[in-house]
Amino acid sequence: MNRTITLFSLLTAYLLLLTPSPAQGPLDPSVPPAPTMKTLDQVEPRMAITNLPHTISAEGSYYFTGNLVTTNAGITIEASNVTLDLMGFELVDGTGAGIFVDGAHTNIVIRNGTVRNWGAQGIQAMDAVGVTVERITTMRNGTNGMQLGHSAVVRDCAAIENGGHGFDIGDDGLVIRSVARGNGNGASGSGFQLGTSCTISESTAQGNADDGIAALFNASIQACTAQDNNGNGIIAAPSSTIGDSTASSNGGNGFELEESGIIRHSFAMGNMSNGIKAAYSTLIDSCDASLNVMNGLLGTAGKTVVDSVFNGNELNGIHLVGGGNTIRGSTAIDNLVTGIDAGQDSTITHCTANGNQLHGIDVGSASTIIGCTANNNGTPGDPDAGTGNNGDGITAGSDSTLLDSTVKSNQGNGISVTHNSHVARNTASANQLAGFLADEQSNRIEANHATGNEDGFAIQGINNLVIKNSASANTAANYTIVAGNHEAEIITAPGSGFTAVNPWANFEW
Repeated sequence: MNRTITLFSLLTAYLLLLTPSPAQGPLDPSVPPAPTMKTLDQVEPRMAITNLPHTISAEGSYYFTGNLVTTNAGITIEASNVTLDLMGFELVDGTGAGIFVDGAHTNIVIRNGTVRNWGAQGIQAMDAVGVTVERITTMRNGTNGMQLGHSAVVRDCAAIENGGHGFDIGDDGLVIRSVARGNGNGASGSGFQLGTSCTISESTAQGNADDGIAALFNASIQACTAQDNNGNGIIAAPSSTIGDSTASSNGGNGFELEESGIIRHSFAMGNMSNGIKAAYSTLIDSCDASLNVMNGLLGTAGKTVVDSVFNGNELNGIHLVGGGNTIRGSTAIDNLVTGIDAGQDSTITHCTANGNQLHGIDVGSASTIIGCTANNNGTPGDPDAGTGNNGDGITAGSDSTLLDSTVKSNQGNGISVTHNSHVARNTASANQLAGFLADEQSNRIEANHATGNEDGFAIQGINNLVIKNSASANTAANYTIVAGNHEAEIITAPGSGFTAVNPWANFEW
């Protein structure tokens, strides 16, 4: 059976070999094969621009074939749905605007080249809607580098040494990865001038005559840098947000934020005015404003300051002239006036204010301070002779609450209050004047400890309640309490294993 199948298979294979196959064509064709791919013009018909002036009056795609230089007008776009590709070439030296979009046209794209030395704007499209400009440099034009209308998009562009603003962008614009440098050489001009509800990110403004970045309402400014501008580094109108940005060595404020704004994770250093200037109801979160010529932070009422640093400024670390502020987890060190200077009705928690030349923390009436540290404030010397400052660690206005804080080695008092305040569970040590000073009436001084100060407790007003405190090794007196107060008995040197009958007693040793 197997032998029969094998013989049959061999016979079939032999017959297939004998069967002629169809003829094949020549291996070398007589004509080249036809192209199978479309040309670029077939995909998107493109029209070359080879001379100036040139008016684009129909939609389509246009491109340069070389540099275009003129003493007359440039390119005028009078249609929607136009793409203009400079192909890396330059548009140079004419009158008016280099590229002018005449009217409220839409879907205009301009890309890939340089527009320079025009008498007016490099690109003027202020009436157009939704213009996109990509990889364009505008340089040394008479007014603005680019002046674009509503909903414009600017991507990977530069505006350098133009007579006005580098970029003047209408409402709802978007700017990404762009640079504005040295603009305003006609006497004034910002790097980026942005309309309402604009977004700018990953962009740099350097050496401009006015502000680096100036934005109207509801702006978003993210990951930007403003350096060496004559005005403010970055200024934003109400309800704007600034994040992950840097403002350094500007002639005005590093950041200026109007009401209801937010600034996060940003850095202001070496500015000739304030590091951050903020209007009411603003949030400053995780920022660093140090080494500025005026204040680290200057603001009005209603600030919230969280986890921020204000060191080495030539006035105050934080100076808030209005009330209702909240400062949490922040640091003010080595400022030339006060570390944290807040208005009335402020709450300051878990902050550090060390080494400032006047006070560590200074708040107005009805304020609360909890869990703070204020050490080494004030400067040595004799204030009466015009040298030194008797700076206090913490000083508070009337009706305030001061809890669980540490004040040490200040040139003035450790903690100073006026009247109607509650001071409890604080520690004051090695201060040059009193550990605790109450120079007016009706304060409650409770469960504090004073050691190594000139006076431990200096109760100079009347009608104060002094209970449960302890004091040791103060050089002048542990307790100096004038008549007319309500102090519990002072138990002196109670010794080992004592039992106090009076639970309100004060102690000294």
